[in-house]
Amino acid sequence: MGKYVITTRKNGEFQFVLKSTNGRTILVSEGYKTKANTNKGIESVRKHAHATAKFDLFTAKNGEYYFNVRASNGQIIGSSEGYNSLSSRSKGMNSVRQNAADAIVVDLTVEKVPASKAAAPKAKAKTKPAAAKPVAKASSAKAEKKSK
Repeated sequence: MGKYVITTRKNGEFQFVLKSTNGRTILVSEGYKTKANTNKGIESVRKHAHATAKFDLFTAKNGEYYFNVRASNGQIIGSSEGYNSLSSRSKGMNSVRQNAADAIVVDLTVEKVPASKAAAPKAKAKTKPAAAKPVAKASSAKAEKKSK
């Protein structure tokens, strides 16, 4: 089963990557300002990946073949890696079709809390005792008189 991996880009935007069963990246999303929109992008890929008409095919300047997946509104949801041949690109498109609908979502933007910290109750904040007032030292003669 494939998986969508949600991460944060250096510019703070969210993105998802669709990985095939063997862990290979088959689709990279555009950047999203919110995680909610990232999840909508994933749902859009799930919805549109089966439709051949939603795949735009291209040849890059370096001669590699790639594709984009478009949503109903025409917006690009994700782009493939570059492929050396047309048949490899077709296999990549088929992999998106096979993995998109049932892929699990792995959100790497969520901070993981170690189990030991998550289960432990919060400790009450400790308060410092009031600072003691300095006591003036009595001269030894006065101390002797008081003790008699």
